[in-house]
This record gives sequence, structure tokens and C-alpha cells, in this order.
Amino acid sequence: REQPLPDSTVLCLDARARSATSPSQGAARNEEEAWVRFALDLLTPEDRNVIVLREYERMAFADIGAQLGIAENAARMRFQRGLGRLADKVAALRRGEV
Repeated sequence: REQPLPDSTVLCLDARARSATSPSQGAARNEEEAWVRFALDLLTPEDRNVIVLREYERMAFADIGAQLGIAENAARMRFQRGLGRLADKVAALRRGEV
């Protein structure tokens, strides 16, 4: 029996297709990752290290602090400030200012 489709919803019956990324989405993600990697290279070593340890190595702030020789809260603060500087660098790169 025919049923109307929900408003503005595309039904996808294949679970693999639901989780698949379109080529344009994949390209956009790759481009964003490239901007972030380039901006990371432009940060100070202190900012870059804490971001890499937290985001890429998935380390806890206590472990990051121990590795860098700073307190856990200092590692957390350095990470937050570093993320802000990273976002600023990415924005500046996109504007062509760097």
C-alpha cells in the first residue's frame, strides 16, 4: 500500500548508504582538514603540542600536563587558548591574510 513520504525527508533504506559520505562532503572535509593542518604548522610549538596531544593523541589533560611539565589545569587552559588561536589562524588563512 502506498504511503506518502514525510515532509522534505529522503528515506534511505540501505544502512550503508545512510552512513556513506558524498564526494562533495568528503572533499569539503578534506579541505577543512588541510586548512587546520596548515594553521597548526603556523602556531607556536606550545600551542601546537597541546592541541596535537589532546586532539590527535587523545591524551587526558592530566597526562598532557605531566608530559609538558605543567599542571593539569594549565594544560586545559593552554588547550582552550590554543584552540582559539588555531581558529583565528584558519580564519586568517581563508581570508588570505597569512
